[in-house]
Amino acid sequence: MADGAIVSGFLQGDPAAAATVEAWIVQAARSYRRRFLPEWEDLLQDIRLELARLFRGGAFRSESSLRTYVWSVVNHSCLDRLRMRSRRPAWEELGPEDPPSGAATPLDEALRSDSWRILLRVLSQTPPECRRLWRMILDGIGYEEMSTRVGIHASTLRVKVMRCREKAVEARRKLDAESLRGKM
Repeated sequence: MADGAIVSGFLQGDPAAAATVEAWIVQAARSYRRRFLPEWEDLLQDIRLELARLFRGGAFRSESSLRTYVWSVVNHSCLDRLRMRSRRPAWEELGPEDPPSGAATPLDEALRSDSWRILLRVLSQTPPECRRLWRMILDGIGYEEMSTRVGIHASTLRVKVMRCREKAVEARRKLDAESLRGKM
């Protein structure tokens, strides 16, 4: 089957084209399987969706073979997910603690309110653009739609969100340092 026929068949749901692309996806992602074992099927589905989006948008321009293109998309998707995983702890440290199980004690309430105060102070020290982006993320809006709303390319938007996270983490570090100096 020619590359163009595979792309159009994949988009139209042709079983032979889908099987060909699926085999390439699984082969290309095989080296990442152990790292993504609990989320393996989700990762493969995300890759299928990304390929469909790219094919619909005409991103495959036959500059290389379709198989090479699929392998490239798979590798980039896996690496992006690994990068996302490595960034997550810095982001999660900003929020309040998970609520304790059972009845909350007065100490739990005080700690929780302190966490919220810290979070609000961190947010007040970040640019309004960052707060706007986080609101959209919390509302479940994807990067593609966010990029349309903001008027910039999705990859540029991802970088902006990452830099906003870095600003928030830095603001939190400054608050912690100020708090330590105040206690001395």
